[in-house]
Amino acid sequence: MDVGSVSEGLKMAQMENPDVIFVNELEDRESIDLALRAADRGILVIGIVPAHSTAETIERLRGHFSDWVQSFDKRFARCLNAIYLQRMVPDKTEDRTPCVEICRETPEIARSLRGGELQQLPVLIERGVDRGMHSHDQYLVELYVAGVITHKVTLAHAVNRSFIERAINRPTTSSEVAS
Repeated sequence: MDVGSVSEGLKMAQMENPDVIFVNELEDRESIDLALRAADRGILVIGIVPAHSTAETIERLRGHFSDWVQSFDKRFARCLNAIYLQRMVPDKTEDRTPCVEICRETPEIARSLRGGELQQLPVLIERGVDRGMHSHDQYLVELYVAGVITHKVTLAHAVNRSFIERAINRPTTSSEVAS
């Protein structure tokens, strides 16, 4: 409302020396570049990117830098704190409940990002439970085990159905499911 574009808003916000900047949607090269610059200066930047996975989130951002992908990957790896992905899934009460994927900055995640090896992210996220991470599918299983969602919903929203079937069809505790 106060500015004509996300880029203009990011420029204006940085002049105020903020601690945190919230961006409704990072949608173009200039706004993404300005958000990375702000993060490089130590400002916590929270931005929204519509996507279905952590890797897709990064792909959408880096797609705006096709001529500078390696440079983007290094900058993004340096600035990343966490990616929180949320999808709403139907629960047993016929309402919707959030199913989240959490990717946090770790040396392994940063190395994968710097190298442009996004295909490694799902495995690194699944292995990062002790660091507060979990994949979409791991969280689906937690919701199922807790009785929040049905087996049918769990399978319908799974990224990797065989992972879900293996996790659900053996007796586990919720801490085992997360790992």
